[in-house]
Amino acid sequence: MGTTPHPLAAPTASIDQAIAQGRTLHAAGASMEALELTREALKYDSNHVGLLINLGIFAASVGDRPTAEGAYRRALAVRPDLAEAWNNLGNLLASSRSYDDAEAAYRKAIEIRPGYGRAHLNLGLLFVDLGRHEDAATAFQAAIDLQPDSPDAHGNLAAVMLKLGRFTEAVSACREALAIKPGHVSAISNLCLALVELDSLEEAKSVYELAKESGIESASLDFSLGNLYWRHGKFADAEARFRSTLAIDPGYPLAWNNLGGVLLEARRPIEAEAAFRRELDRDRGTPEARWNLAMLLLGQGRYEEGWREYEVRLGEVAGGGLSEVKLLEPARPDAPYRLPRLWLGEALEGKKIVAWSEGGFGDEIQFARFIPMLRQRGARHVTLVCRSELKPLFEAGQLADQVISKDTWQDSMADKYDVWCPFLSLPHRLAITLETLPARIPYLSAVPGRIEKWRLRLAGEGLRIGLVWRGNPNHDFDGSRSLPSLSMLAPLWSVPGLRFFSLQRGLGEDEARTPLPGQPLIHLGSELGDFADTAAIVSQLDLLITVDTSSAHLSAACGKSTWILVPGHRPDWRWLTDRDDSPWYPGVVRLFRQQPGTDWQLVIENLHQALERFRHDHT
Repeated sequence: MGTTPHPLAAPTASIDQAIAQGRTLHAAGASMEALELTREALKYDSNHVGLLINLGIFAASVGDRPTAEGAYRRALAVRPDLAEAWNNLGNLLASSRSYDDAEAAYRKAIEIRPGYGRAHLNLGLLFVDLGRHEDAATAFQAAIDLQPDSPDAHGNLAAVMLKLGRFTEAVSACREALAIKPGHVSAISNLCLALVELDSLEEAKSVYELAKESGIESASLDFSLGNLYWRHGKFADAEARFRSTLAIDPGYPLAWNNLGGVLLEARRPIEAEAAFRRELDRDRGTPEARWNLAMLLLGQGRYEEGWREYEVRLGEVAGGGLSEVKLLEPARPDAPYRLPRLWLGEALEGKKIVAWSEGGFGDEIQFARFIPMLRQRGARHVTLVCRSELKPLFEAGQLADQVISKDTWQDSMADKYDVWCPFLSLPHRLAITLETLPARIPYLSAVPGRIEKWRLRLAGEGLRIGLVWRGNPNHDFDGSRSLPSLSMLAPLWSVPGLRFFSLQRGLGEDEARTPLPGQPLIHLGSELGDFADTAAIVSQLDLLITVDTSSAHLSAACGKSTWILVPGHRPDWRWLTDRDDSPWYPGVVRLFRQQPGTDWQLVIENLHQALERFRHDHT
C-alpha cells in the first residue's frame, strides 16, 4: 500500500526570490503577474508569511478583496504579532467601510509596535472618514512624533486643522510639510485655504502663485481666493478668480452665485442677475442664489418674482405647508412653535388666520400694513402675533382683531385657527406689486397716554429734530449702515432754531448722555420702554433723522417727516435704487444716499443744507 507524497519544498532562496520578483513586478504596475507568481510560490509553502503579505498587497491592488483579506488573516494565524499585516488588513477593511474592524486592526498594529508611524497615520485617515476630527488630529500628531520627516503626516494634520477651524495650526502644519517636500500639492492648497480663512490676503496670494507655478489647478483654491478678494473689496480680482473657478469646473457649487455677488457690488446688476440665474440653472435649490436674486429683484421693484424668490428664507415651510416656524424663530431652534396650516394664498372667506411677525423690528413695522388686507380678503378673524415690544403700538393701530405677544402663545392655540402666514410672506400671498403697494400713511399712531408722558420732556422753543445714528450692531451690514460716531453730525448743530433729541438706544447711548460742548442734544433713548414710547416722542417731533433702522419705519409709518441715511455699500432692498423717496412711505420719507466707495462726509453736507431749508420752510 503506497503513501501520499509530500509536496516538494522549494529552497528558501527560491521563496525569497519570488518575494523580491513579485514586489518588482508590482512596483512596475504588473500587479496581476505579481499575483500569479506569488500564488505559484505559495504552492511550495502555503504558510510563508512573506508570501502571504505579498498576496494580500497584490490582490488588493487588483480589486480582489476576498483574496487579500484571506491572505492577511492566514498570515496573522501564523504570526499574530505581525504589525504590518494588521495595518494592511486595516486598510482593506477601511476601504470596504468596515470601520469598526478597521479601527481594531490599526489599534492592534500599534499595540504590537507602538512606534509604527504608518499605522498611526492610517488610523488618522480612518477618523477623518468618520468625521472624528479631534481623534484624527491626535493620530496624525502621534505619526509626526514618530516620523517628524513625513510630509504626509504634517499635510494630513493641516487638512484636519482646517476642518476644525484651527487655521493658525493648519498654517504651521502646511509649512512643516512644505519644508520637507516643497512641491507637496495638498499642503500648498491647504496653506492657501488656511490663509484665506485668516484673512491674510497678501500671503494667500503668494501661495496661490506658488500653486500655479507648481502646476496645481484647483477650483476650490480659486474659489477661496475669490472669496478673500471679495471680502477685501477687490472686486476685479475676485471676479477673475471666480471665472477661473468656473473655467476649471463649470459646475462648481456657488461659483456663479458668488460671481453674481461681486458683480452686484461692482454695480453691474444685469450681469449679476444673469450669474444668479446660471447658479439656479445648475441647482434650482441653491438657497444663496435664490436669496441673492430676490434681493436684486426687490431692490429693482420687480416684486412679483422677487417675493416668490424671497420665500427661500422659510426653507421647507414655504413649499410644504408645514406648521413649524423653526427658521423664523432662532430663539427656539429646538422647540418650534406649533401653528395651523400655512396659508398659500387661497380664499380666506370665513377663515380665522394668524399673522406671525418675523425679521427685525423694522420688518415687523413695515409689513404690518398688510394685515388689514386679510380682512378685506374675507378673513373672519385676524390675530397678529408679534414681539412684546411692539404689542401696545400695534394694538393702538387697530390693525387686527387681536394682538398677542409671542411669549404668550401656547401651542394649543393653533387649533383655534384655520391658517397662518408669516409677515414677510404676506405681499407674495397677496400678489403685491410696486403699483399695488398699500401706502396709506399713517397706518400707526401713538398711544394718547404715552404722548402725555413725554410732553414735558419735549416742551420748549424751536423745531424738534430726533436723531438715531446707530443701528443694531448684530445686523450683518451694520458696519456700513451706522455712523461711526455722533460727532459726524456736528455740522447740524450750527443750524439755528433747532433742538435735537437723541432716540439712540444701545451702542451710542454713552455719546448721547455726555454730549460735547456745542451739541444742543437731549438724550431720551435710555428712558424708552417699548415702541409705543418711541411713537409718542416721534409724534411730537418735527423731523426724525436716522440711519436705516427700525426707528425709520416707525416714524414714517406714523406719518412723520423722516430723513434716512442709506449706505452705499449693500443698501437694503426696500429703498430701491437711485431714488430719494420711497413708495412705501410716500410724502414722508426722504433718502440721503451715500455713494459707493465714499465716506459719509458728502451725505452729512447734503443733510446740513437740507436742514437749513427745512428750518427756513417751517419757521
